[in-house]
Amino acid sequence: MANFLTDGRTAVIAALQGDATIGPLVKTWRDWGPGLRERFLVDAAHCPLVAIYPSDATLDYRYDIGKDLPQDLIMRVVAAEHPADAEEIIAPAITRVELSTVNMLGLVGEGLKDIVIQSWRWAAYRDEKAALVLWDVAVILRLLWVRRRAT
Repeated sequence: MANFLTDGRTAVIAALQGDATIGPLVKTWRDWGPGLRERFLVDAAHCPLVAIYPSDATLDYRYDIGKDLPQDLIMRVVAAEHPADAEEIIAPAITRVELSTVNMLGLVGEGLKDIVIQSWRWAAYRDEKAALVLWDVAVILRLLWVRRRAT
């Protein structure tokens, strides 16, 4: 059963997958379809990997959620061994997200008002199975929805 939150998350994934620069570089896409019932496990065999899922960020009280509803998503890119492999994906992914503000991922009719890159962080950790360093970039995206109250 689709809803505006699922539509927003899957539209971000579709925009990235459809990008001619990003698509061929990614080995594994974690899109979870309409549900989030898988465990998120990463190892070098899955890399380079891109995943989009809801952020655990706390509610931003600057918004009246009766009117505006911020949806925070995490866009993760994980690459094995070389940070440049992650950079080759994350740089055009950020550009693709920025360009998506022009048509709001085709979701203006559902109430999508803005797409903002909130923050990002890099982390490196060791994959014990492959004895490689995994480079993990997490970008917080905010989709701002305008909700209209029923009258």
